[in-house]
Amino acid sequence: MVLGVKGNGEKLTRHQEKAIAALLEHPTITAAAKASGIAETTLRRWLKVPGFASTYAAARRGIVDGVVDRIHKALVGAFAVVAKTLSDPTASHSAKLRASEILFDIGLRERPAGVALPDTGTATGISQAIAAVSQAVSEGRLTAAEAEAIGRLLNSQANALSLADTERRLAQLEAALKDSEGGGLPHEEAA
Repeated sequence: MVLGVKGNGEKLTRHQEKAIAALLEHPTITAAAKASGIAETTLRRWLKVPGFASTYAAARRGIVDGVVDRIHKALVGAFAVVAKTLSDPTASHSAKLRASEILFDIGLRERPAGVALPDTGTATGISQAIAAVSQAVSEGRLTAAEAEAIGRLLNSQANALSLADTERRLAQLEAALKDSEGGGLPHEEAA
């Protein structure tokens, strides 16, 4: 029985667990399907099943959390080296200057952003976020560089929303064509 199709709380099948492992390892759904020996259409269908999708999302979050933790530990070690360089009386002037630049750069990047953004899950939300960023720059709460970086993120979000909308519309068109009597594209009437 496929997870989530016949009821709630069901466990993943061995094939579904293999598919999730392949999804985590391979860059595309097509490659993951091939590696796991599961038809791509089946894998795409499973990704729409809430139980499977949530298990996959949790696995992805676990990997990301692990990577972030390793990065954090490495940064703590790097910070200790930089701090030691600053306090080392035998360190060269150029080494101390570079260490100071690194700490200064980190301090600027790690300061809290001077703007609270609205939900950017809609075009309206993105428009509101752009207005909030503009306002924060005009009030001096954000630098132009910070606003540019946030703007790139908002642009990426807008592109993702557009792509999702295009995929949704394409799926609707495909479903409408499939349901039509001819099963194919409608023909234009001759004039």
